[in-house]
Amino acid sequence: MPQCVAYDCSNKSGRSSTCTFHRFPKDEKMCREWVRALRRKNFTATPGVTLLCSDHFLEADFDRSGQTTRLKQGVIPSVFKFPLWLQKKLKVRKADKPISSEPQPDSKAAAVSATRLSAADHNYCLDPDPRKVKRKLDSAQDTIRSLQRKMKVSHQKTRRLRKRVESLTSILKDLKSNGKVSDDSAQILASTFLESFTLSLIEESTDDQLPT
Repeated sequence: MPQCVAYDCSNKSGRSSTCTFHRFPKDEKMCREWVRALRRKNFTATPGVTLLCSDHFLEADFDRSGQTTRLKQGVIPSVFKFPLWLQKKLKVRKADKPISSEPQPDSKAAAVSATRLSAADHNYCLDPDPRKVKRKLDSAQDTIRSLQRKMKVSHQKTRRLRKRVESLTSILKDLKSNGKVSDDSAQILASTFLESFTLSLIEESTDDQLPT
């Protein structure tokens, strides 16, 4: 007695059966769809011969308008008692976002408005006249070059003063070693040289800070 080939189904065709039996489609593509729906490993169905009972179809899949219960064209079995490891994981549908009753602004209009607002907030950063921008840039470059020249001159003066102090210190050592000046005089002269050097550096630093 033919039996349903679905997983864990013991229904058999016969007069005492309470369900109807349906043969696998002769169309090769539909037959493969039925076999795939069964999820049986290494299972092969014979189109037009292998049977599947009505328990594995939805009520909407049947055409009961005539004396014989038939399946509608193109239906695929979908009701099975699969174990957990064969069941497909259902995707959880995300809840729809609540629709606000307030009218939403057009996205393009909102983007244009945001761009204009941003430009208005930061219009102090850019001058719309490129000629004014160039003049400001040239002025800034001139100021940088002027400061660089002053720094270079200041470094040159500092080097000259250091050499002068070194020369005077060397002369003072020679005078002291020859006994031409006393220790007290040598100390006074050294302090004078150092004080003169310090004052010169302060004057140069003050000149560099004065506005031109």
